[in-house]
Amino acid sequence: MKTIFLYIILAVLFSVTNLYAGEPEPKIFTNVEPTEWGTLKEYTYFDNSGLQAVKKEVCSYDKSDKLFNKTIYRWDSDSGWINVQQYTYEYNDNGLVAKIVRADWNKKSKNWSANVKEFIHTYNSAGELVAIK
Repeated sequence: MKTIFLYIILAVLFSVTNLYAGEPEPKIFTNVEPTEWGTLKEYTYFDNSGLQAVKKEVCSYDKSDKLFNKTIYRWDSDSGWINVQQYTYEYNDNGLVAKIVRADWNKKSKNWSANVKEFIHTYNSAGELVAIK
């Protein structure tokens, strides 16, 4: 009876291990470059094989390490990096995010769309986020 119980435990352990081993973590390479206005951080995401670039995020931080711009690109094997979205961050007097503006890339005009989405952040008196409109 103890042997059967031990085999069941081992079978469950191996099943769970195989379940998580089947989906490897995507590989992310990071490049951090100090600049005269702050820091530029670049995150390049690769597929599960680690051989093909999939996406890249370029984040610009000011000297106080506040994110003020993030641009997302996707990889195209024929054209290289293609713009997808751009986020611009604005902060209130307390240093909290007040607004995020998202612009999508317009493939036809080859420019950022003028039709942007704004995400206004509202905080209570304790500085806790209460709403995003």
